[in-house]
Amino acid sequence: MNTRILRALLRKEISLMKRNPIMPKMILVMPVMVMLVMPLVATLDVRNINIAVVDNDRSQLSRRLVADMDAAYRLTVEGIYGSHREAIGAIERGRADVVLTIPPHWSRDMSLLDVETDGVNATKGMLGARYVSASAAATLAQSARQQGLEAAPGSASTTTVAYRYNPTLDFRNFMIPALMVILLIIICGFLPALSLVSEKESGTIEAMNVSPAGRLTLVMSKLIPYWIVGLLIITVGMLIGWAVYGLRPWRMR
Repeated sequence: MNTRILRALLRKEISLMKRNPIMPKMILVMPVMVMLVMPLVATLDVRNINIAVVDNDRSQLSRRLVADMDAAYRLTVEGIYGSHREAIGAIERGRADVVLTIPPHWSRDMSLLDVETDGVNATKGMLGARYVSASAAATLAQSARQQGLEAAPGSASTTTVAYRYNPTLDFRNFMIPALMVILLIIICGFLPALSLVSEKESGTIEAMNVSPAGRLTLVMSKLIPYWIVGLLIITVGMLIGWAVYGLRPWRMR
């Protein structure tokens, strides 16, 4: 590969990028707009799970369980119903997403809670069941500690889950690195291919085929500028993630 020819082709490619009215906007404006807007609008976070409770125990512990769920960040107790049919009716009317049934004498034997979710929105139902189970386990563990007791081995209250990368499970912390990868694919993958296609459409590819430039030199002249742009996009994306969303790569562990 002749480096002198490569430098000449790189100068040509940079000149074409500057003359193209759309290319500078795609390289400079699009990454910034994507990193600022997309994490806010493209989210799968479930922040409000409505729970219909059927309390057949009516004990102090069951009331505490319901109060803790109502005070949780993502959970809201929509109402306490007298029968399972009434609670299912709340789901059918769209007022509740999860039905929590506390069995009779639950505070004595700590039997399993019955959690039913609305399957119309599968993601919300699955996360709602997980949030309800986690809240119930936390309440039982706290109650056992206050009484000086240890949770039974193998029970849900002895399980502790720690999310090391994303402790709060904020969906933006997953979206920002994914958007950076998508931008790299667009800038470093599609744009060099479009540049080669434009050479063929304008007819200059025929002149380059009969020039001393080899195929590898031609391909590298198309890739290297966009590789440099890709590094710039990664830098800008990390700076926006740090300055706007507080996501720092040295804390992603």
